[in-house]
Amino acid sequence: MSSVASLTDYAEWRRLCRQRFQCEADASAALTQFAARLRWWKPAAAVEPVKKHNHPGRPAKNAMPDVVGWHIQGELTLDEAAVAAETEWLGRFILATNLLDEATLPDEQLLACYKEQSSSVERGFRFLKDPMFFADSLFLKSPVRIMAMIMVMGLSLLV
Repeated sequence: MSSVASLTDYAEWRRLCRQRFQCEADASAALTQFAARLRWWKPAAAVEPVKKHNHPGRPAKNAMPDVVGWHIQGELTLDEAAVAAETEWLGRFILATNLLDEATLPDEQLLACYKEQSSSVERGFRFLKDPMFFADSLFLKSPVRIMAMIMVMGLSLLV
């Protein structure tokens, strides 16, 4: 979950709560539309009338205020189920091997071997995928030569 996205969502929520709507249906529609695009947050809110006396001066003792608009009042709460589902989804990855016999290479040992490689091989592939690694800086213009250079760099990672 990105904190920048969270700050943006919170700022938009505050802006929505300050906005005054002409009718209750408009406020409810705006709340529904805002809630539909949230990913990790749930609005715990209600649509309430804005009451005000329409004439200037002190109101009479038994004067009831008129409804001049509607606004949304409430707060954003973290949707724990959505965060848990996203965490579970992002917490999985696939490790493939040619050794199919679990007695030869148990799952724990396979994971340990992968983590040992991550310090060198994975760092090398991360360098190849890095946007700062420009093929233009190597003065390669044709796609064939760029592919050949990537092949050579990939083979050098195997050494």
